[in-house]
Parts: sequence; C-alpha cells; structure tokens
Amino acid sequence: MPQSFVHLRLHTEYSLRDSVVRVPELMAAARDDGMPAISLTDRSNLFAGLKFYRAALEHGVQPLLGADLLVRADDDRAGPWILPVLCQNLEGYRNLSRLISRGWLEGQQRGEPLIA
Repeated sequence: MPQSFVHLRLHTEYSLRDSVVRVPELMAAARDDGMPAISLTDRSNLFAGLKFYRAALEHGVQPLLGADLLVRADDDRAGPWILPVLCQNLEGYRNLSRLISRGWLEGQQRGEPLIA
C-alpha cells in the first residue's frame, strides 16, 4: 500500500510574508498528488479558512484548519517562537479564534500579534 503524505503546516497568500500559494491551485495540486488531507496554518490569522474548507471538500481533500501563533514568555529574550496549532473540532476553532483575537488586541508588538 503506498504511503500518503499530508502537509501539516502550510501557508497561503494570507500569510503574505511567507507564501503566495492560492487556495484553488493548492487544492487542485493536493487532489492531483493524491493527498487525503491538507492543513492550513497561516500566520496568526484564519482569513483563508472558509475558502480553504470549501475548496478542500470540493476537491475530495479533508481540510485541517489551524494557525501558526507567535508565542513569547515574559523571561524569553530570544524573541517569540512559532507554535503551529490545529483545530480538532468546533470548540478548538473557537478557542483558536479567541487566541488570535487576543494576540491582535492585547499582545501586538511591532505589528505582530503575540500570545503571552
């Protein structure tokens, strides 16, 4: 049986600093490569979430939604680190939405939303 590959950390055009991948082309490539699922983890946002979810289902690919969060500890001098987070269900999506909002509203530094 051939092994399947699933991307668990992938950015789209909504993480402009990191990627220019567009959702429709991504889903066509995932389907053509026989990927059973693919994960979206744009940087500190869920902007592509609905487009990604719908396109994945249309192409027969299981969507895994998440985000890359920037996390910092109060005593960490090295700067923030990236924490990829995936949603397991609707409750996880809501929790991730709250974390991202909190980062933008309470933790912004130099235009970056930080979770402390």
